[in-house]
Amino acid sequence: MNSTEKDLFDELAQLNASLPKLEHRHSLKVPEGYFNQLEERLFQRLKEEGIQPLMPEKRRGAIRRLLWPVGIAAALILAIIWWIRSNQSPTASKVDKAELTANDIEMYLQENPHLVEPREIAINLPPDSWTDQTFEHQGFETTWEIFLRDLSPEELNNLNL
Repeated sequence: MNSTEKDLFDELAQLNASLPKLEHRHSLKVPEGYFNQLEERLFQRLKEEGIQPLMPEKRRGAIRRLLWPVGIAAALILAIIWWIRSNQSPTASKVDKAELTANDIEMYLQENPHLVEPREIAINLPPDSWTDQTFEHQGFETTWEIFLRDLSPEELNNLNL
């Protein structure tokens, strides 16, 4: 008992106040084994009232029994995957990009034209980079800009780009 409580009790004693002495104990008690059977009694009462539980009792118990083994198995699988990935060298299966030259890339694209759409290449080119390039068409040196400008709408539609 601290000094404040003692002062209060002394003051009450001087005033001749007749309060019952308080005992330090829990006044509420639960019958022995009450919580051990609570779930069973609850489901029994639901059955009596005609309310169907969300999960049958047998299935609910089976799921509980499987939680620990499934959790442990998942943790082991994740640990194995992490261990395998941490032991792999980062460049073991990747091509060193510094070894690729522009000629290598161009040759690869020429050999495998079905892998890349012209639109994808055009997006990565600097603006107006293709308009100044010259090539020979029908015996004359021309640029893409002049070549495309001179085509009719029908010829433009027939281009296979």
